[in-house]
Amino acid sequence: MIRRFLLISLLLLLSITSAMSQEYILERVPAGDKSFVIDYERVDIKIKDQAARVTIEERLKNNSSSDMEATLIFPMPSDASISNFSMLINGKKVEGKIMDKDEAASIYESIVRQLKDPGLLENIGTGMFRARIYPIPARGETNISICYSQVLPSDLGLCKFKLPLAKRTSEWPVNELTIGVELSSSIPVKSFYSPTHNMSIKKDGDKTVKAGFEDTHYKGDKDFILYYGVSEDSFGLNLLTYRDRGDDQGFFLLIASPGQELDKTKVLPKDIIFVLDTSGSMYDEDKILYAQKALKFCLSNLNSKDRFNVVTFNSVTDLYSSKLMDGTEEHIKKAKEFVDTLKPLGGTNIDEAFHVSLKQFSGEKRPKYIVFLTDGLPTQGETDTNAILKNISAENKEKVRIFSFGVGTDVNTLLLDLMAEQNQGYTSYLKAGEEMEVEVSSFFTKISHPVLSDLSLDFGKIKVKDIYPKDLPDLFRGSQLILAGRYTEAGHTAITMSGKVNGETKKYVYEKTFPEKNTDNSFIPCLWATRKIGYLLNEIRLHGENRETVEEIKALSVKYGIVTPYTSFLIQEEVTGRRPLSQSPEDDYDNKLYSNMPYVHGRDEGKSGYADNSSGEVNVQASKVLNEYEKAETLQPAPSSEAYRGGALTKDVADAIKTVEDKTFYFKSGIWTDSLYKDGKDKIEVKFLSDKYFELLKTYPKLGKYLSIGNNVIVLFEGKAYYISEK
Repeated sequence: MIRRFLLISLLLLLSITSAMSQEYILERVPAGDKSFVIDYERVDIKIKDQAARVTIEERLKNNSSSDMEATLIFPMPSDASISNFSMLINGKKVEGKIMDKDEAASIYESIVRQLKDPGLLENIGTGMFRARIYPIPARGETNISICYSQVLPSDLGLCKFKLPLAKRTSEWPVNELTIGVELSSSIPVKSFYSPTHNMSIKKDGDKTVKAGFEDTHYKGDKDFILYYGVSEDSFGLNLLTYRDRGDDQGFFLLIASPGQELDKTKVLPKDIIFVLDTSGSMYDEDKILYAQKALKFCLSNLNSKDRFNVVTFNSVTDLYSSKLMDGTEEHIKKAKEFVDTLKPLGGTNIDEAFHVSLKQFSGEKRPKYIVFLTDGLPTQGETDTNAILKNISAENKEKVRIFSFGVGTDVNTLLLDLMAEQNQGYTSYLKAGEEMEVEVSSFFTKISHPVLSDLSLDFGKIKVKDIYPKDLPDLFRGSQLILAGRYTEAGHTAITMSGKVNGETKKYVYEKTFPEKNTDNSFIPCLWATRKIGYLLNEIRLHGENRETVEEIKALSVKYGIVTPYTSFLIQEEVTGRRPLSQSPEDDYDNKLYSNMPYVHGRDEGKSGYADNSSGEVNVQASKVLNEYEKAETLQPAPSSEAYRGGALTKDVADAIKTVEDKTFYFKSGIWTDSLYKDGKDKIEVKFLSDKYFELLKTYPKLGKYLSIGNNVIVLFEGKAYYISEK
């Protein structure tokens, strides 16, 4: 007997206002049943200006002993401009039917009622394309190919592309998912950004971008979203906003970029010193050899008007030159020969190395950088962390940005992180070996062409707050600044971006609007909260605890469902109803609140049982994770018990959190509860699958994305609390 089931795949590029996700529903086959397998999904996206052509190839496997019949349904948003829609099954064209939104709504409602699965609720209010697949042979496979074109809307030069992935892949993981994007534009591409997927990006000039994403056993919980901005201006600036009517403050994401191709006269000459640790430990794992390769790459990529030097240190300090040298071919050649002579020997005198390096910078008006590479702790000269930092601060009168690379785990993370924080740089921690060479070379490529230094932003009439990153970096050719923050008053304003070019201040003005309400970019609040939590946790780790910071982290963690190895226990009470550490908040704060934090500045053995030791693998990992959160450009993965080491996140907590766009839900007492709902507040009860339930959805179609998470839900929407009850 043929097993019959309904297979629903939402494989459509959605418009800028759509909130749908693709999903498979198999009748009489539980979600995750291994008889149905998505062997691969390969997506090829070609965009020319605003015209996107999408080709999706899938292989569906049937591991059961019976043939399967499937119906594929593609939601089609009413405001999408779709053309050339075609579908092939095993190489043969399949006829289908395009339905309007009213006909489609009745089908969606019928499926939800029959299968008692609310996942399709997101699609009510849209049209659909429907086609039949038969058979998917027993112990066999079926190949599906879908091709369509869509015109993407543009808002002041900013375009958005969305490919639905979330619902289906959470229930039936894809063995292999690849997404390839090729963008060509007649106008220079200034920004190219995905908040959902970490893509490799390659720019070929100013008008062509290639990007890719690949994963195996993909279980992502986010739809693929891509933004790109085009502009003829020297610097592009795009603004994304999110503000719900019930929120007194909005969120914004600002993307600024100078683009890839610039007149050479616009690239600023820089002063840069490479400070390299040549202590005896650099002999281990051939660290010195990889460091030499990385350093020679950097030297080869200096600009002719740059000035540079190489400072090496162990027990003593050595220099390639007594002063900064011009980046001529002759000087670079000699500097490489100097690098080739380096031998690892002796101790580690970091304080002396910075004393020698910083005094070489003069008052000339150009960007100034130190690239610092070390694999160890200070062992000679001044070894106290606070004293070294104080000395650097006193001697860095030229506001030199310090970029540090810590190799291995025997490094002082407190010293390197505070050095970066206090000197407007950043720290990267690397494994010994090839990674060191690749990462340092990649970093230098990014900073080799500065075009705007000492950056500042003025938002005009709009009041902004809680902006991350706190300190703005210099802008480099081909780079982009992604800034997240909050705003209060809505309205039109002029955003002024200022910076130094050869010592002179240049200003670029952009007319933008901060709306009273805009719920299109629902990822922004969570991304902003991720950055703020990372910033606050780093403040605690580097500067010590205080009650106000602790309470702010707790509130943000609970509201946005952001779980890190150091904050998971903060939301455990919200989920399980029990205090994980002690009986009172005071005990948590005074003694154990950050017991999972490996190092907090200011602790000592007598106070909390933690020695003042900031080195070792656990501290390196702490710094890397928190910096990833503080500088997050993509949404963090949904929490899972496998995501965090050491049992910091328990399975009951991981399984009881779901984030749906701008809302977080906790599974409490059998009900998925909106994090903003306060126990005891009045709520309107609606029975699941009742006529009133579907009337509510027709009145407020956007509720569907929240109700799709389950049959028992409490959600705050438009100022009211709705309780969807299955009983």
